Amino acid sequence: MYRHPHLINPACWVHGKDRAVFKVGDVVKVARACLGNPEGALALVVDVYDLTSLGFGKWQGTTLLFRNGAADGFEGGDLLTYGIDRVGHCRALAAYQFESMARLEADHRGGRFEEAWRPWV
Repeated sequence: MYRHPHLINPACWVHGKDRAVFKVGDVVKVARACLGNPEGALALVVDVYDLTSLGFGKWQGTTLLFRNGAADGFEGGDLLTYGIDRVGHCRALAAYQFESMARLEADHRGGRFEEAWRPWV
C-alpha cells in the first residue's frame, strides 16, 4: 500500500501544509517512476525556490537532479504524487548555487554531483 511521504517521514514536512522542507544537498528517493527513472531512484535537491514574487500566484518548489542527469522542479503536490522522501544529506553539496538548467547539466556532466550517490552505490 502506498503511503504519502509525510506519513513515512514527518521530519520532512511542515505541519498544516503539504510542503516539504528540503534543503540543498538532501538526497531523496522517489516512490514512483519519474523522468525516465525507476521507482526507488535517488535524486539530489539542487535548489529550493520561491518564485511567488513574479506575480503568478504561489509558486514554490524544489529542483531535483537525478543520477541520470534528468532534472525538474517539483511543487508540493508533485512531491506527494511521486512519493519523494529524504534519505540522506550530502554536506559537500549543501552550498551548491543553482544558476540555470544549462549550468546544472554542465556540472552534472563534469561529475560535480558524484559524491551524492556514493553512499548508495
